[in-house]
Amino acid sequence: MTAPRPLGYWVKTVDRMLDEQFEAQAESHGLSRLEWQLLSRLRTSAVAVDAVGAALAPPSGEGQSIEEAMDGLCSKGYAERQATEYRLTDSGHAKADEVQDVSLQQILDRALDGLTPEDADRLVSTLERIATNLGWQPT
Repeated sequence: MTAPRPLGYWVKTVDRMLDEQFEAQAESHGLSRLEWQLLSRLRTSAVAVDAVGAALAPPSGEGQSIEEAMDGLCSKGYAERQATEYRLTDSGHAKADEVQDVSLQQILDRALDGLTPEDADRLVSTLERIATNLGWQPT
């Protein structure tokens, strides 16, 4: 085991490593990380054209704008603009299901390897408690 490090170190390290894993998985499916996030967001419902920028914040260090990522999804045939909103196409729904169901689960399985279900529940509960203590409120 490595020398003890503070909570912030581990939170930032895990966050960075999860980001790297998500980015690699997105690329393995022919998507940018931001395209993957938008695909996942559009999977739940359409997004108004004028609200697409507020649909999610781009990951730090991402060189692609939300508009560029949306254009990428449209050019790949995964999304389309219908009047005042963006929606997934049939192939977009299929791609979102493929990416969400396989890739996300692989990353989560790898991240939680060696933890019992109780350990994982306790970890999430503890992080939620810390966030609440620091002022986070559920939306």
